Amino acid sequence: MNENSGYLLKDIQLVYLYRMQKKGTLLGVSDPLRFSDDAEKAAAFASAEEELTGMGLLKPSFGGKVSVDPVFQSLFEVITSFEYYIGYDLKKPGSDALTSRYYYRNGTWALISDDEDGLSICYSDGPGKEIAGLPSQAEGTAAEMDVSITKRDLNDILGLIRSGQRDEAVKSLSALGWPDACIAAFLDSLTGSALFVSLTLATRDGDNVSADNASVIEKDGVLYEFYQTVNEDDRTVIGLKAAGGGEYVRLKEVAGQWSTM
Repeated sequence: MNENSGYLLKDIQLVYLYRMQKKGTLLGVSDPLRFSDDAEKAAAFASAEEELTGMGLLKPSFGGKVSVDPVFQSLFEVITSFEYYIGYDLKKPGSDALTSRYYYRNGTWALISDDEDGLSICYSDGPGKEIAGLPSQAEGTAAEMDVSITKRDLNDILGLIRSGQRDEAVKSLSALGWPDACIAAFLDSLTGSALFVSLTLATRDGDNVSADNASVIEKDGVLYEFYQTVNEDDRTVIGLKAAGGGEYVRLKEVAGQWSTM
């Protein structure tokens, strides 16, 4: 593999390489060891080091240590020391979910994307075309509304959906005051019949990373912004609201500006 064709790594290998150089977690990549104990982490990292050495990405160094291959390191530094980050998850009806993570540093874009055999890492021209292809809110197509459900009630709805009782789920949401169009969009997003997008933007200032996220559901040409918050009773509330002028629309506009850098 080389810098033109990219690299294919397991998530644990990528996490190990990151931990060699940085503290904390790598934005955009889930840590497979977050619930593991110290012994399990040590064993997993030892295995990752052996595999990476076999791939030529780690090389023996002085004092029994290892160093990262300089060609790969040039690419990896774009990711570990990014200035701007754009990540999105896109699930279209009838197709597999698409996950892309873009990192920008000093005029260079790097991309981490899901692959059947792991995570693909390569240089990129940037996310311009992908961002342009994400749904936008057409002026005046979404009715003004804001509906919500507690996490406990949501779990009940999920149970009904898993057991094939969509009609009962519809009745439960109707009893909460949800309009029919909103119910259809929400339930279709749970079953993969409506388009779902989650967009995350982040900037780095030294060791500090600031991130914003927004998610939307698109149904019949209408965008519904998906949100999660905690109410005054300390209960998690999940809801949908009209997306016109919302956080998702703002983030998509900013992402479009960044992608031209």
